[in-house]
Amino acid sequence: MLTKVYVTKWEGIGVDQKVLDSTNGTPFLINGNRINGMQVRATTKSQLMYHFRKVGYREKPSYLETNQSCATINTNCELSWTNVFQPFSLYTDNDPSKATFTRYINCESIALVERDNVYEATKSWITYEDGSKLMKVLCSYSIDQVYSWVYDNNLTTS
Repeated sequence: MLTKVYVTKWEGIGVDQKVLDSTNGTPFLINGNRINGMQVRATTKSQLMYHFRKVGYREKPSYLETNQSCATINTNCELSWTNVFQPFSLYTDNDPSKATFTRYINCESIALVERDNVYEATKSWITYEDGSKLMKVLCSYSIDQVYSWVYDNNLTTS
């Protein structure tokens, strides 16, 4: 259900600053269960509406343009999780100088995984739903490691 996309444009409340590279795109993992209205843009790219909350769609969706085709996004969203609840190594108080602890997160509840702009090669931010709240936590895995961990139970990337 998670798919890696390179977002070239992201419009919505509080997300306008997420795209750091509007030409090549900024990498994110997004959850297929939150995508709405996906359509082809410029032959090989896509545009879609994205909800951070899965149930009820109470918030206004964000508009995204990506460098991935609709077919690629759809194929990735059809993959199955290794486990419903996956253990993630998170930093206490979202501070990389503090100890890590393990939290099991329901993969269906993950709304977004984005790179940490300081430690982009080794850390990422995971936004997930916990009841009615959106939680944002700093993870000791990169975006690619999170993707591999969720689907292969493996922290190495190829």
